[in-house]
Amino acid sequence: MQAYSIKRLTLLTVCLIFAATLLGGLQATRAQDAPDAKKIVLIGNQKFGDQGPMDAMSAGLDKCAKDFGFTIHRLESPTPAQHEEDVRAMAKEGYGLIMTTFPPMTDATVTVAGEYPKTMFAAIYQFINIGGKSVANVWDTDYQGQQTTYLLGTLAGQLTKSKKLGYVQGDESEPIRNERNGFVYGVKSVCSDCSVEFASSNSFEDPVKGKEIGLAMISRGADVIETGAALTQLGVLDAAKSAKILFIGDVGDNYKQYPEGFVGYLGVDFGANVYLACSNFAKGQFTGGKQGHMDVSNGGYYVPWDAIDRFAKGNKDYTDKVTKLVTDGKKLQDEIIAGRLIIPYDPSEKPMDKPLISTAVATMAASAAPTAAK
Repeated sequence: MQAYSIKRLTLLTVCLIFAATLLGGLQATRAQDAPDAKKIVLIGNQKFGDQGPMDAMSAGLDKCAKDFGFTIHRLESPTPAQHEEDVRAMAKEGYGLIMTTFPPMTDATVTVAGEYPKTMFAAIYQFINIGGKSVANVWDTDYQGQQTTYLLGTLAGQLTKSKKLGYVQGDESEPIRNERNGFVYGVKSVCSDCSVEFASSNSFEDPVKGKEIGLAMISRGADVIETGAALTQLGVLDAAKSAKILFIGDVGDNYKQYPEGFVGYLGVDFGANVYLACSNFAKGQFTGGKQGHMDVSNGGYYVPWDAIDRFAKGNKDYTDKVTKLVTDGKKLQDEIIAGRLIIPYDPSEKPMDKPLISTAVATMAASAAPTAAK
């Protein structure tokens, strides 16, 4: 009899545990079904305070709070082992929009998005809704910089005297090759007989290698060099400074290191991605299940025309010419944003000799620099 009672007690305990688990699941489901549309969170796989992409995204988040009244939260998730649990924790807390950063967070984002279908997820610079795949509550974005490098290429192609230019890239990934090809096409659009030498440092953190490549290009006649190489660019800049040639960098404004020859840089704003995500969410226009593109039209990329103006004003030998090039460059940018000038996404290993690009450039370039295309 006592054994029978113990069995009944054990069975009752198991049932209670099962009921508690079921109740917890039902509560989680109810929370999932009603996430708070006024709460958004940015989960970064890198630390904030980097004076770079993470801080730019943080600034975008602050702007979301100011413009749309969101309650915001930031969370660092610096190790892969944390990603999934961190994302899941924010979903459990009822955040209506969860933003995650960069490809290392993709698996965690997709997994938790499947568990919380009523929560919206913005996957910044990730590749989820591609190749026929679609996750209904995830909007992911890639970055396409060919429009901006094209504009910088039209500038460089009209500043070169040797008609030999260089492009130093950090690696051979498709996005980087696409940016490089955009630069080449921009140069060719205004100077058909110009040549662009390009090389990869195979690292975004090797200034020594950057300087080595830069000096080699200069020895072969390059008098304008652009980079897509992050920290490696500082070595290229040193090489340009030592040879007194013109330099166009990427991401950072390093004008103070070489005022005489630092023309400008390729601007990238990850904060624009955060702001676009929360803006669309606030307006009920969040496009889950689709991949978006960050480019010059939505602020993901930009040409820092003010920096180029600064170079022009500080270098009398270039003042008149560069001032005019900036004016014409802004017109080309307007053409791109309006969709009248299409710069194709082209990550090919070698750019075409004669790219198929709108005739709008040829007309404007001829007006901007009638001697450059001879």
